[in-house]
Amino acid sequence: MDYNVNHLSDVEKEIEITFSAQEVNENLSESLSHLSKTVSIKGFRKGKVPINVVKQFYGKSVKEEAEKYFISTGFRDTITKENFRFASQPDIFEKGDIKEGEPFGFKYRVEIFPNIDVELKEFEAEYTPVKFEEKMVEMELKAIKERFVEYSEESDSVSEEKDQLKVDFSGTMDGEPVEGTQGNDVSVIIGSGKFLPDFEKALTGKKVGEKFDAPVNFPEDYNAKELAGKTVNFNFEVKKIEKFKGEPELNDEFLKGKEGYPDTLDELKQELEKQIKQYLENVNNQNKKYVACDTYVKNHDFPIPPTILKSETEGRINDYKKKNNVEEIPSEELETIEKDAHWITKKYIIMSTLSEKLSIDVTEKELDAVLAQEAARYGLPPEYAPQLRNYYGEEGLSNKKMEIKEGKVLDKIVEKMKFIEKEVEKKES
Repeated sequence: MDYNVNHLSDVEKEIEITFSAQEVNENLSESLSHLSKTVSIKGFRKGKVPINVVKQFYGKSVKEEAEKYFISTGFRDTITKENFRFASQPDIFEKGDIKEGEPFGFKYRVEIFPNIDVELKEFEAEYTPVKFEEKMVEMELKAIKERFVEYSEESDSVSEEKDQLKVDFSGTMDGEPVEGTQGNDVSVIIGSGKFLPDFEKALTGKKVGEKFDAPVNFPEDYNAKELAGKTVNFNFEVKKIEKFKGEPELNDEFLKGKEGYPDTLDELKQELEKQIKQYLENVNNQNKKYVACDTYVKNHDFPIPPTILKSETEGRINDYKKKNNVEEIPSEELETIEKDAHWITKKYIIMSTLSEKLSIDVTEKELDAVLAQEAARYGLPPEYAPQLRNYYGEEGLSNKKMEIKEGKVLDKIVEKMKFIEKEVEKKES
């Protein structure tokens, strides 16, 4: 086999491959000879079929198999000899025919991962840890108290702050329904701040069975861009009113015997502090991993295979359109999507390159352990992990292994990083 590489760019290659007439003849002759000894053709004893007869019956399929063999061999050999890592499916754009006594050749284009100079280094980077504060425990205590608030259903009462209502609602703009603004039997506690201020305000002073319309203003920074800064007209129906009757005093007497809680307030505070600190440790570890990734992305410049970048960008564009129910994306949002796609693609290439350099692999035992953890998150026993294997399928399990491998690389990167703690400015807190 002979080949020639045309370097279109650092990540785009065009390869011409040629197999000699001798290689073609040897392949065809070997296949036909094998068939003559194994096939059954009427009128001939098995193993005694003449080559010319085999050629009449199987010549076309033998040539098709020869073509597949030469193409796969061409891909494999150029990958090995040129140390290519394919980033896209090879595209055969020119191909000859398999003929006895003639060479066979084809040309293909492919995108490859760049050979980047990346090593584990002691990069310095600032990061802002989230630190434990006593008020976090107080907030959790307040949330616990809210779980034990007492209500009484009163059909003739007028709703006021702290009351819990069951309502149906639907929103419209210019007479047209607004997606995502409908709900049935939704619980709303007036003054809880879980809904928009205008939404909760509209439900104040109402009675059971009352139906009414009210405008609700959405803030400029609302996460659904199509509603940000807009006013939606809501139609409400109050189905139930439960009057606020007070919340308990959180003390030893109240906690004693409460299922799922310690018997004393001090023990509860200690347990909450422990849980919060564990949570903050996880948050800070994730923060460090992001900062480490961002540091490596910013400190390594290399070309990106266009197909991978295009696929990542298009996936994010489609997700945005689906989530926000729009056909057109604002230019500033599109710019953000493209930047994010570029960042995540660079990160993927860096992580995969480092995993190869560090010889990081994932065992089946490690994969099973992760699947068992996933099963536990859904309240399933560890024995359910094998069924998750079937659910994910071959491609899904491959992606899962890649996630585990990337996690191992990130751990090594974080160990090598030198993090400089940056205090939170008051306006940031």
